[in-house]
Amino acid sequence: MKTLRFFALLFGLCLAIPAGNVGNGSTTCPASGSKRISSISLRSITFTVQAPNGSGGTTANMGTITLGGSGVTSTTAVSLGAGDAYTFPAAASTAQYDLTQIYFACSNSADSIVYTYLQ
Repeated sequence: MKTLRFFALLFGLCLAIPAGNVGNGSTTCPASGSKRISSISLRSITFTVQAPNGSGGTTANMGTITLGGSGVTSTTAVSLGAGDAYTFPAAASTAQYDLTQIYFACSNSADSIVYTYLQ
């Protein structure tokens, strides 16, 4: 009987643990002002944004990428140079971040970002 209870509890825990879905994407810098990381709603537990450095066939960024809210400018908040990355810490076991609410600004409009997220 104890074995049956153990397996029932184990099965229940397996159903309660969320399965991680990893996704990725990229986007180019706006000509001016700021831009959302994603134009479609992507909710995630954590995500990483990187400014490409030219490896892996990507074009190296020449300027600085700044991450933040809708009022971010190229001189405020977290700044990334070519090859730099920033990981937003895990908020909880549920998808707390909405990538449509995270913006970035660029000092060079020819640059881009790449991102990976966990749902």
